[in-house]
Amino acid sequence: MAKRKRPMLKWIIILAAMALLAALGALAFRHFVTDRIMDKDGMENPNYVQQLDGLSYDMAEQAEDLCAPWSSDEGYAVAIDGETLTLSENGGELCAKEYCAISDGIYRIYAMDGESFGEFDYFDYAPGVLTGYIGSDTDNPVYVEFSHR
Repeated sequence: MAKRKRPMLKWIIILAAMALLAALGALAFRHFVTDRIMDKDGMENPNYVQQLDGLSYDMAEQAEDLCAPWSSDEGYAVAIDGETLTLSENGGELCAKEYCAISDGIYRIYAMDGESFGEFDYFDYAPGVLTGYIGSDTDNPVYVEFSHR
């Protein structure tokens, strides 16, 4: 009976040694690989551009230009502050809505609720130029160009 226990004891020791090696391997992997690539408190990514509310990641670089006051010869004005776009006509506020900016080759600014900005369905943005169509007459919309003044 003692001879039967020795092979079983041998297998138990082998299995325990394999389990110990697997646990040590996992800990070593965690120490040498995983912990080296994970960010810890206080680490910064020098290539990160902070995302502003309402702006897509791609537009964060143009945020300073976009958030400057805009006006048009037609008496319209646009002010973008944080996550709100305010449209005014001749000094009177037409609407103020949350917006989102989407880039599909052209940066286009839409109202978050799917509605329009007063009379404008959306705005196209390029550095220094903000344009839109007044949508009150769908057959003949009026093109309005805004600039910094």
